[in-house]
Amino acid sequence: MKTYTNIKEVNKDIVNGVLRVDDDIHITFDECKIEADIVCRNLTAYNITAYNITAYNITARNVATLNLTALNITAHNIDVHNIDAYNIDAYNIDAYDINANNITARNVDAHNISYFAVCSAYENIICDSIEGRRTNAKHFCLDGEITTREPKTIEVLGKTYNKKDVEERLRELQETANK
Repeated sequence: MKTYTNIKEVNKDIVNGVLRVDDDIHITFDECKIEADIVCRNLTAYNITAYNITAYNITARNVATLNLTALNITAHNIDVHNIDAYNIDAYNIDAYDINANNITARNVDAHNISYFAVCSAYENIICDSIEGRRTNAKHFCLDGEITTREPKTIEVLGKTYNKKDVEERLRELQETANK
C-alpha cells in the first residue's frame, strides 16, 4: 500500500500526467486535488479531485473527476462526468453518464443511466434516460420518484436538432397554415 500524507508526496509520483501505483493508494490528508489521472488497485481518500480515476475499489467521502472507472465505488458524494463501474453505493451521485451493473444511492442526478440489474435510490432519480440492460431489470425509488427530463435535442431523418428550434419552426409553420 502506498500512503500519501501530503500533496508534495503525490506530485513526486506523477509521471507524464498520471499517478500510477501498482498497489493500493491511501490518501490521509483532506482536500486532495491532483492535476493528473490516477490508476491504482484500490483508492481510499476523504476528499479526492482528479482528472480521471481508474481503480478496482474506490472508497471516499467525496469524489470529483471527469471519468471514473472502478469495480466498486463507495462514496458519500460523487460528482463526475462519466461513471463506468460494476457496483456503486453512494449518498449522492451527480453525473453525465452512468454505466454500471448495480446502483444504490440516496439521490441520483444524471443525463443517461445504463445499468444491468438494479438501479435504486432512497429518495430521487433525475435523468434524461434510464435503461436496464437485463430483460427483467428494475429501477425504482423507495421514498421519492423517478423524474425524466425532457430531451434538449430531437433526431429527424438521422440528423440531430435543438428541440426548441424545431418546436418554434413547427409553430411558425402551423400559424402559416392556419392563415
